[in-house]
Amino acid sequence: MRAFTLIETIIYIALFGVFMSGVLLSVYGMMQSGDQFTNRNSATNEGTFVTAKLDWVLRSLGSVTTPSSGYGTSLSVTRSDGTQVDVRLTSGVIEMRINGGSYVPLTTNNVTVTSLGFNTLSGTQTGIEASTTINGISFMTRRYIRK
Repeated sequence: MRAFTLIETIIYIALFGVFMSGVLLSVYGMMQSGDQFTNRNSATNEGTFVTAKLDWVLRSLGSVTTPSSGYGTSLSVTRSDGTQVDVRLTSGVIEMRINGGSYVPLTTNNVTVTSLGFNTLSGTQTGIEASTTINGISFMTRRYIRK
């Protein structure tokens, strides 16, 4: 009867260790890719939602209070139906207030909002351009005031 020698056993254990290291690295890489995909997906979903809300605010734009001209980090507008809407960035959360009520968050704690800006467009067509950066992804919408 033949048995494994000590050298053969050590070689088999070393090969098994190399194989398991490769498997663990592959699993770790897949998990990390899944997390990155989830984070990017969350940022895209929230950015799309914020852009849609800002588009709604700017869709029936009547007059702009803030920024009065140029670039600003908060927005205060009166829509053509008389609705007063304020949008701001506070502590990494985009918030919106309608008709002087309480501010309601538009983003969650799942994402990091690094910027929110509004640019008053002047010239042949006046309007507002809104842009934000969520988890490093930029989103932008632009609406013109109809005369």
